[in-house]
Amino acid sequence: MGTFTVGLVPHPTKSVRESIDILCAWKAAGVPGSVPHGGAAGVGGASGAGAGAGPGAGPGAGAGDADAASRKQVSLIARVSDAERVSAGDGGRDSGVELVDEATFRDRVDVVVALGGDGTMLGAMRLVAGRPVPVLGVNYGNVGFLVEVEPAELTDALERMSEKRFSLEPHHAIEVVHTTSSSESRYLAFNDVSIARRPGEGVVTADLVVDETPYGYYKADAIIAATSAGSTAYNYAAGGPVLSPAVAATLITPVAPMSGIDRSVVLGPGEALRFQIGAGTQSAGLEVDGRVVADVSAGCVVSMRLRREAGQVIRFDAGRHQTKGRLKLSLLDLPLREDQLLELVPSDVRARFKARTAHKRPSLGLGPGPLAVPEGDPVVGLDARGDDVELDDTVVDESTADGDETGALDEGAAFDDTATQGGAAPDLEDASDPDDIDRASHAHVPS
Repeated sequence: MGTFTVGLVPHPTKSVRESIDILCAWKAAGVPGSVPHGGAAGVGGASGAGAGAGPGAGPGAGAGDADAASRKQVSLIARVSDAERVSAGDGGRDSGVELVDEATFRDRVDVVVALGGDGTMLGAMRLVAGRPVPVLGVNYGNVGFLVEVEPAELTDALERMSEKRFSLEPHHAIEVVHTTSSSESRYLAFNDVSIARRPGEGVVTADLVVDETPYGYYKADAIIAATSAGSTAYNYAAGGPVLSPAVAATLITPVAPMSGIDRSVVLGPGEALRFQIGAGTQSAGLEVDGRVVADVSAGCVVSMRLRREAGQVIRFDAGRHQTKGRLKLSLLDLPLREDQLLELVPSDVRARFKARTAHKRPSLGLGPGPLAVPEGDPVVGLDARGDDVELDDTVVDESTADGDETGALDEGAAFDDTATQGGAAPDLEDASDPDDIDRASHAHVPS
């Protein structure tokens, strides 16, 4: 029946062995070879097989043989660069995961499983953007706005994926061309692109040209161009508007503007734009999804165009995911630390929370961070009358103390680069991981 190939993109520092073991067990069982989209696998199959099995052969035997024959083999692959993070020892040879080079990874995968936070998820989407196969996110981050599945839910998620009981959520991206007098480089951003000054190095000045028509100029600490999904990241921290992920648009917002355009501009999907960097720009960086990829100075040109549906994300319950995202975003907006947020919930819930997370968070409440709720517990608050109100069954990872992604109001920068961006909110997480920042995070929160 052929082979179904699953590519693994692990978190850069955290152990994801638990999930890899689950994936290996799923691989051993195989997946249905031809399951209808309605998930009605085997409807009529068992009875049909039993009816044709002949005397003495029960319907179960016929159905079992047919099911075994119709299951595809599963192959798990990962990049050679991720060998240590997916191996069970011996360089990955005993882990059940085949190691391949990056080009082979892109060519072979049917689906990608990103085991990390939102930064890992964005990296996986960029990795396969040339052939945008579906990406499933498993949350090893802190809050997680892009990822939907918790590690404990992976077994069920794989079964649902095998039975095609999911939807695909399209994601737009910004194509970026950085041109200097001697070179041209191309990048892709699913969240945002920013041209940001370096501390102590003056400001960013640039002329904006839209479809070859001069639009205006900027003089600011930074200029952000965001997708609609990325509008809740750096753009949101800089005071820009939130766009529904369903909108195909490019959103431009200045950070701490001094003169020129001082508010956000929304451009349509077919409009090409470019920033012609002015003489006032002494030293700046070009950031793509939070990663500094190039230097920017006077005379550079940064051109951008929206690429529609450049990525696909697997969703099992899109409505619930969006509701959770809105709640997480509203909690991060509160001007309170985690320990102060906990003071707002009833004392019995607070005591239960601390007891259940003591083994994971020995220093709970001693530093800033998003509200963490133990798995299975609802988020509870007080309404204006002082009554308990269950806000949602949102589960937020309790791993803040471990340090995963950085965030800029999402959690700081956007893909595990450690630099705090000009004008962004302070990081809420440890910036120690170079590949998984969560400014990417507020990706799916509709307005």
